[in-house]
Amino acid sequence: MAVIDQRIAKWFQNYFDGKTVRHRVRGLKGLKSDKGDDALEIVNWHVDAPGYRAIAFMSNGKPGKELNLRPFSERFLEEVGTLTSPPPTTPS
Repeated sequence: MAVIDQRIAKWFQNYFDGKTVRHRVRGLKGLKSDKGDDALEIVNWHVDAPGYRAIAFMSNGKPGKELNLRPFSERFLEEVGTLTSPPPTTPS
């Protein structure tokens, strides 16, 4: 049994040491299939300013998922405070 273990160990050493090049048998080539559709791209945006939304329109002409920007605006205002202009100063 020890002789077989030594042979297996030697084979693994020769196979994986990078010094020997082993050619592997390739499998059978698969069947050709139909060409798929092109990947979608964003070609235009529709901005709904009152609703704080942006909707992407894709290259296939259909709208993509809406991008709701209200949470980002609310967080920004929480972090920097409400953006209001200071009260006007009256000349003394």
